[in-house]
Amino acid sequence: MADFMRPTEAFTCVDSKGVKRRFDPTMIVDLKHWAIKGREHLFEPARDADDVARAQATSFGPRNVEQATAAPGEKRSVRRPRKTDEDAGDKPAESDA
Repeated sequence: MADFMRPTEAFTCVDSKGVKRRFDPTMIVDLKHWAIKGREHLFEPARDADDVARAQATSFGPRNVEQATAAPGEKRSVRRPRKTDEDAGDKPAESDA
């Protein structure tokens, strides 16, 4: 598991665009991650595959994300649903005559 590293303590650093980034021991980063360079003392190797899997499940964003593509054999709609009169809220403009 030497391909992944874990911060030993929480810290904040600035990325190349000037944005503050926070790292904590629940996160797992790739060995080539920009935050490691010059901060090697703040990281340790991830312990095992379960450690990496657990951290990825909790640290890398929401888990309830809609699938972007159709599964094999699944049909997807390519059009937006039609608006009903109630949805549109459009009424013909009345003339001032």
